[in-house]
Amino acid sequence: MARTVLLAAAVLAAAGCGRSPEDKIHGWPPPREAFHDTLPAPDTWEPPDTVAPEPEDIAPVDPDALPDDACAAVIVLACRFYGEFSDECHEARTREPDGSDPETRVACEGLVERYGPGGEEAESRYNPCRRYARQVCRELGRETQACQRASRVVSRLLYAREKRACLGDLLMFEARALRHR
Repeated sequence: MARTVLLAAAVLAAAGCGRSPEDKIHGWPPPREAFHDTLPAPDTWEPPDTVAPEPEDIAPVDPDALPDDACAAVIVLACRFYGEFSDECHEARTREPDGSDPETRVACEGLVERYGPGGEEAESRYNPCRRYARQVCRELGRETQACQRASRVVSRLLYAREKRACLGDLLMFEARALRHR
């Protein structure tokens, strides 16, 4: 019985493999000549008409450079403090101060001067998280939830990146009163 089943399976397999050429898809596989006409002939090929830039034409990019617009520079500084891909940076980008207003532009210039590279806030040796908590509590009141939350977080901050994030909080807290777009 097993031999009969095995023999029947072999006969069916041989019958399936031995199909006639008429059963195949017409035109498949394509002839070899079909692929050669897409490439240009070797003697007619010309290099592209482009010129590589000279090394002196390429200006080095300064990673610490800030935009010329002071209000845009405030957001760039905040994102440097928070981290480019953080939620806080995204939120700061949605609240960019309006640089077309003269008073706002002057306030932005003051913030960039204080928080920018070499500024007094960025170079201060005092813990920015404590400064942020003091400023929030002074301006909003000690009984507010924002003050209590800022004060609680200060004692848990151990790493430098968290302290840099507090600089971003401090900067954006001061920028909250500015006119926004």
